[in-house]
Amino acid sequence: MIDFFIFFLGGISVADVIQSGSSYELILIWSFVVVWRLTNVTLDRQLIRLSMYGFVFGVSVLILSPNWGTQSPFSAEKQQVTLTATLADITYRPDSNRLILEHVHIDDGPKIPASNRILLSDYRRNVNPIPGTRLKVKARISSGAGFQNPNGFDYVSWLRKQRVVATGYLVGKPVELGMVDGYTIARFRQNISQLMTRWVPEPVVGLTEALMIGKRGRLDMSDREALHAAGVFHLMAISGLHVGLVAAWSFFIIRFMLTLIVPLSRGRDLKGAAALISLIPVLLFGALSGWSLATQRAVMMTVMILIAVAVRRRSQTVRGLMIAAIVLLVIHPDELFQAGFQLSFVAVGFLILFWRFLQNQGWLQRPENAVERETDTWYNRLLRLLVVMILTTMMVDFATSIVAVHHFNRLAPYGPLMNLWAIPWVSFVSVPLGLLSLLSYGLSETISGWLMGMAAYSLWLVGWVAELIVDWPGGWWRLPGPSAIGAILAVLALAGLIGSTKKAATTEESATEIGNTKAGVNMMRLGFLILLIIGLSWDRDGPPDDRLQVTVMDVGQAQSIIWHMPGDGWTVLDAGGPVTPRFNVGEGILSKHLWQQGSSKIKRIIISHPQWDHMAGVHRLLRNFEVESLWIGFFPEQECDKPAYQAVLTLAKQRGVEIRRVFRGDQVVSENGYQLRVHHPPKGFEGGVNDRSLVIGLKMGAVDMLFAGDVEKGAEADMLARGELKPVDIVVAPHHGSRTSSYPNTVAALQPKHVIFSTGRGNRFGFPKQAVVERWQKVGATGWNTGQDGAITIQTDGNQIWINLQNDSKEEES
Repeated sequence: MIDFFIFFLGGISVADVIQSGSSYELILIWSFVVVWRLTNVTLDRQLIRLSMYGFVFGVSVLILSPNWGTQSPFSAEKQQVTLTATLADITYRPDSNRLILEHVHIDDGPKIPASNRILLSDYRRNVNPIPGTRLKVKARISSGAGFQNPNGFDYVSWLRKQRVVATGYLVGKPVELGMVDGYTIARFRQNISQLMTRWVPEPVVGLTEALMIGKRGRLDMSDREALHAAGVFHLMAISGLHVGLVAAWSFFIIRFMLTLIVPLSRGRDLKGAAALISLIPVLLFGALSGWSLATQRAVMMTVMILIAVAVRRRSQTVRGLMIAAIVLLVIHPDELFQAGFQLSFVAVGFLILFWRFLQNQGWLQRPENAVERETDTWYNRLLRLLVVMILTTMMVDFATSIVAVHHFNRLAPYGPLMNLWAIPWVSFVSVPLGLLSLLSYGLSETISGWLMGMAAYSLWLVGWVAELIVDWPGGWWRLPGPSAIGAILAVLALAGLIGSTKKAATTEESATEIGNTKAGVNMMRLGFLILLIIGLSWDRDGPPDDRLQVTVMDVGQAQSIIWHMPGDGWTVLDAGGPVTPRFNVGEGILSKHLWQQGSSKIKRIIISHPQWDHMAGVHRLLRNFEVESLWIGFFPEQECDKPAYQAVLTLAKQRGVEIRRVFRGDQVVSENGYQLRVHHPPKGFEGGVNDRSLVIGLKMGAVDMLFAGDVEKGAEADMLARGELKPVDIVVAPHHGSRTSSYPNTVAALQPKHVIFSTGRGNRFGFPKQAVVERWQKVGATGWNTGQDGAITIQTDGNQIWINLQNDSKEEES
């Protein structure tokens, strides 16, 4: 079984490289595991045949997997439509309601297959229908492309897995046309959400809803970050812990009830019947929680264990884990590369490994000697159980933290301590109270609401402690983490380190076998320990050592530019983009990009001018990274009147960041031909906030770039008069391509080979304006637009220029 499983994973990895070239690290690791496995088994025809079957099956699963949902029939730009659809589900969020519509018919529009969905936001909260309501609505919808950035979240893929082919928002109030059959579970979930609204205190509604019915819409960013920092966010996701509790309670209650039926129970072992009947509440709980992928994984493992009990076979945990993984990967093969799948199976796998380790050490067995058994008091057993719980929690937390820090760039040093009490507290207080509330719903709303309120208060304690931990020393620990190959090596090495104990226990009996001598086992452990250290210290790949790399990020109708110069480090010029109760551009896009490039420090952050679309994410960058200096212009009125700008300057001072006011002529020149220069404004320049934007020039060798902020007519005229505008190779167009900028004299003076517009796709301003685009084209500039092309990455060695578009695999060279 294990050989089939290893080659099955290898097949998926090879197929992924064939399709996208994105998981070559997994192939390297898989090759290492295969070589290691072959040195520890005797090859025979059956083993080779089984391995080849697994490999072919893995390749076939990914290559032949269906595309989740059809391609969107809409363009990226928003279109206003009138549609009729059935409400499948509704999620309440801090800033809106989110509606999932299916069986969609669009008036005078493209046909939507019945199996596909549209996701709409209701910002005005105009409607609160129950699932199954047939609605007629006006909405602005688009393909839901999301932000396209290097190593960014693949929003399109996520939507397709939910069978969503378009997103948008409501325009006006919908009309309810009646009800359709079905949607019983979805209605029950909404009724529970409304029950929580009436009975649960507002600060903990989000936690309670996430735990009991799997809806995390009301968890805002601060809630999520506190739970992550405390290492207990997993408790708010419907996981194996919760499904396992439902299965265990159902099994014991059903078995007890069966024993009350005397003719049935006499002389019979009712475990099998109880296990089979327990499948019903387990599956119902999975449906109630929304059948997320995490829930599917948990339910599948639990179902397999119950079936094993029913057929009177000893549960084979490792084999069961592999079968569950294979089944899930057949359904969702790309989940192999996702954090949730990896964390789930690493956690369960290490739990099994470590319990075997403890068993080999005698920690889980009572003494066989009668005298020793007499002295093994309840106090000693309780103490031993406590130590086992502490060690198991620490080991599983350490194993999963390797995966978590790679994906989420966050380390939770207080996680083991927090989980030690939070897991039993949530498992035996919060979850039972919540489940009793669900069971009593329909009998008495008062009793159900009271029980749900008690469950919420128990969760409030978890949330309160988590919020405290954020401010503890090391509580907010952000770092790049190891590379993919490093993380996989570290996890395998840790597994080998624990698993080698079994061989150590049999050294006297098999001393003649190579690798089973005591010295051989110790050498094996030393090798795994070295491999663990290598894996943890295997840094992510950064930009080329001999090139300047500049990335104009896709941040919507805003601007953010990040560059790296060997010998100078990372610079962030502007950090604009969306900030909502659930998302911050500085965290979700800019910090993520820097961490994925292996950065933990920023040389300088430059704010061209203090408007939200150029500085929204600066506060988060200052919090996440060690920043050497903050460059700002002269904007005294904003420093006094803009709370967000004040907060940025205050945080910079608190963190010891040098705040440097810069003007025309300030520059940084390095020995390797790199030059950073401020072209505008000069000291004493008067004008609006846009015209006082910092205009930055960047040069390496013979290649010149210019980043013009939001300057308009007055600033452009001043730079022309002072001789600051000279021919360049690349320019980021001022003010996103607005008509108030890029005047003909400016364009003629710059004559760039490439012009980049930082815009949001389908933005309401219509940027970049066509007349402006044509001005740049007339001087021979090739135009690029983040709203269409995604993030635009430029590399140069000082002579040649390479341009890569995130939405296109082709690389432009000039």
